[in-house]
Amino acid sequence: MNGAAFHSLLENLPPSLRRELDGLQRTRARLYEEISELRLRADRVSAITLPDANYPLLTRLTRADMEVMLGKFCRNSVYAYGETLREGYIRLPGGYRVGVAGQAVRERGQIVGVRDVSSFCIRIAHPIPGAGKVALDTFRSLSCMRGILIYAPPGVGKTTLLRDLAESLSKGRNAIRVAVVDCRGELCACSSSGGMIDVLEDYPKAQGIEIATRTLAPQAVICDEIGDYDEADSILAVQSSGVPLIASAHGDELSSLLARPAIRLLDRAGVFGAYIGIHRTHGTYRYTVTMAQDTIKPQYSELN
Repeated sequence: MNGAAFHSLLENLPPSLRRELDGLQRTRARLYEEISELRLRADRVSAITLPDANYPLLTRLTRADMEVMLGKFCRNSVYAYGETLREGYIRLPGGYRVGVAGQAVRERGQIVGVRDVSSFCIRIAHPIPGAGKVALDTFRSLSCMRGILIYAPPGVGKTTLLRDLAESLSKGRNAIRVAVVDCRGELCACSSSGGMIDVLEDYPKAQGIEIATRTLAPQAVICDEIGDYDEADSILAVQSSGVPLIASAHGDELSSLLARPAIRLLDRAGVFGAYIGIHRTHGTYRYTVTMAQDTIKPQYSELN
């Protein structure tokens, strides 16, 4: 965790909420290192997400609290954050992403903004050394020539794995050149910047993958959360270059993931040499590795 960025995040919260969190920190010493989400709700129960459970908070926030926080998150210029707010989030320094819920403002059937904010979901980035080891070993077993797709439900650890993998691939004796297409400023949030990583930030995924492949001569391209046809078409267009793609997608089972038209298109084209599912239970990560040529005998590994 970036200590300065996390302290800055806490400064945006109402004093009553900060006092409650500081009190919990005194009774649970690693609280701030373990929080993965902070869910704030107006006139409803707020909560924190820890490895073992979701914990409700006593502090009740008001609509006025939400408006004040929105202004602070947007640095008193909500208009400047209009593009991401239309997509339901705000990006903060340090790689934090704030999901925003409220009443949609629509014009001609399109969402153009949000008002009467009722909830914030703050996702907190933590580096977990070793999170990408299974994927690293799998990628090397493919001679770094075939792509990998990481899948899991939201909030389980796909982005954390990709961060660690990007660092591991780009450092050390066997380092390779890695291009990261970081659409939301999250993938390199915890990076030590010690590896051979080129970052394309705020690029649309499809365009970023194409530009990275065409101009940066990477030996691997990494991006988060693929899934639509436009992205699939761009991925297929650059696969002839021979640069493998390591990406993630939402999904809890490989069978349901491969049933999605865009992912099925990539699978049939042989883009991915392996699929890795992540399952987390009480702080223990379990990985399911399925090689593209063997969907019958998945392998398993764990990380505590």
